[in-house]
Amino acid sequence: MHLNTFGKTNEGRALPLAVVGAPAATPEAVRKTGKIRVYIQGNIHGGEVEGKESAQVLLRELAQGKHDEWLKPIATLRGREEQKARSQT
Repeated sequence: MHLNTFGKTNEGRALPLAVVGAPAATPEAVRKTGKIRVYIQGNIHGGEVEGKESAQVLLRELAQGKHDEWLKPIATLRGREEQKARSQT
């Protein structure tokens, strides 16, 4: 894992970016390999700390090689379907 930045805030502060992968790999070099790249956004609003904190845990565990890469976008399909049905009525 290595750290970089991907822009600046309106106040001029650097926006941090953590990259899990070979330290010498540039975006151009990775694109040429055809490997899948994944972007994870921890949170959008300042008061929503859960996403930021869970993203940091995920980064640490990936960097430590604790498990294979995985993604579980939703835990309860039935709950999602019920929410969708309620919001459309």
